[in-house]
Amino acid sequence: MAVDNGGVHLNSTIVGGAMWDMRKTLNKHFADGIVYTALTENFNPWTDFLQARYGIVDAARRLGATRGDLQKIDNAFEAHGIYPGWEAIGYKRDGDTLAKGPAPAAEAVGQSRNMAVDGAYWATSYVDLKSFFDGTPEYGIKVGKVKGGDGPKDFQQDGLWSLDPVIQGKELLDTRVGANGADVVSTKVNGNGRKVTVVAGGPGDQREADSDGTALTWVDIQGDEADVYVRQGDGKPVNITPETGTSALRPTIAHGKVSFLNYKASQTYVDVYDLATGTLTEAKAGGFLDVPTDYVHNGMYDKNLVRTDSFAMLWGGYDQLPKLEIAPVADVADDGRADWTRVSCGDGAQLYPTLDNSSDRILWSETCGTTDVVTRARAAGDCA
Repeated sequence: MAVDNGGVHLNSTIVGGAMWDMRKTLNKHFADGIVYTALTENFNPWTDFLQARYGIVDAARRLGATRGDLQKIDNAFEAHGIYPGWEAIGYKRDGDTLAKGPAPAAEAVGQSRNMAVDGAYWATSYVDLKSFFDGTPEYGIKVGKVKGGDGPKDFQQDGLWSLDPVIQGKELLDTRVGANGADVVSTKVNGNGRKVTVVAGGPGDQREADSDGTALTWVDIQGDEADVYVRQGDGKPVNITPETGTSALRPTIAHGKVSFLNYKASQTYVDVYDLATGTLTEAKAGGFLDVPTDYVHNGMYDKNLVRTDSFAMLWGGYDQLPKLEIAPVADVADDGRADWTRVSCGDGAQLYPTLDNSSDRILWSETCGTTDVVTRARAAGDCA
């Protein structure tokens, strides 16, 4: 996830190492034939570690491997940690796991609000990996309860992509993308009731909507332009970022204000629009090396900002995976001089966070063997 394109090159060295050790103990030409047969007949783009092991064993059997040969193959994969249950060994997770395995849609779709949480419910957008590698990607949304429940419910509509989930009480807002553009729709989180289109696609794509129950905000994307719109009640939509060259994302509405991230002149800003007065204020949140999608905020715009320390791997190597950090918006806005502290002390890569509008709860994707949806009621703080 967001590291080495999902770790494809780094992870391949683990399987490759097992194959190389296997080759050292078998006849080299026989071992090469096993690997070639497995690669051409058993492997596919979504083959995981265990499937790679089983694919090698299957190829070896079909090529006449003896019991002793098969034991040597098993030994090679065991030595590299590829065995049933490997995902749960040696990893520390510092949060509650809400769902296991959904691949974040944001890995494949740019400018996507990947997760949402509001009170009792959470949501995440995902991409079906098999369809993605087949060249016909399918995107859906999973919705579940923060505590209890029977597991997440799947929201997917044939022929359309479902993206950008937002939870508002017991309502799910999401973007449905089709051949004719993108619309924002509303459904009940339990799946009951009819789908209601709340923003019909105009000249651009309508994405990343949020609502406080009476007012609605969203991003209208046309080419390189990404403007924030607001509609109060049954009134007309208003573009609150009419200047040319706007690159806004993740608008959030709460407490009579719309806050959103804006990227301009190589700087990241937290902009706040007052619905009552129509005034727009901005505060600098990051510098040249800060990518705007690394930041998320909640509707309590004056409270917290969370970022992904995506440069950890660049400075520290592959063993330093991206971690989430949190700081008060006011401190970040003070020319970026904030005391960033850790959201979670878990070992895996932590990405695509979201904040509850009404509490300190944080939700994110974390890779620890599998890519899972993880949450904490509040940030961990010091991980020393």
